[in-house]
Amino acid sequence: MASLTPPRLGSVAFTVTASADPQLLCRMLGFIARLGRVPDGIEAVRSGDGMRVTIRLGDIEADRAELLAETIRTMIHVETVGLVMC
Repeated sequence: MASLTPPRLGSVAFTVTASADPQLLCRMLGFIARLGRVPDGIEAVRSGDGMRVTIRLGDIEADRAELLAETIRTMIHVETVGLVMC
């Protein structure tokens, strides 16, 4: 019988560039809240018609972080999503 090892937990940072939509930040945080998580840090900077958002999460499985990044990529107004495993 093969031994099962628990998934590796780590910290991640999502960097999102998007149009400056008033509801976008709340919708992204809503996806994180559905996972029962509270971000370790959030930074949102508006520049003209665009914005850049960085969200840091700790103790998350790599596959769950990838799934969350893919979910954010499908959102309207989102241009790019970067994911860095820390």
